Amino acid sequence: MLHVELEPEVERRLMEAAHAVGLEPGAYASSLIAAMIAARLREKHLSQEELETVLARLASRGDNLPKLPDEAYTRASFYQDHD
Repeated sequence: MLHVELEPEVERRLMEAAHAVGLEPGAYASSLIAAMIAARLREKHLSQEELETVLARLASRGDNLPKLPDEAYTRASFYQDHD
């Protein structure tokens, strides 16, 4: 069992939020913590579909990027200051 001490304002907000969804504050806090842990795990391990969605969103925002010639992507262009 874990015991967490909250600042009074945080505790008040937690109690209000728990009441709003009809849960006991402890059960509500537990569900929030579980959801945060699950979200962190998902962030580290994207599924193929999630990765494709993220990449598609990034690509859709690239309309204003300059078009570079193929030479810009050569090894020599990346390492022009050293071998």
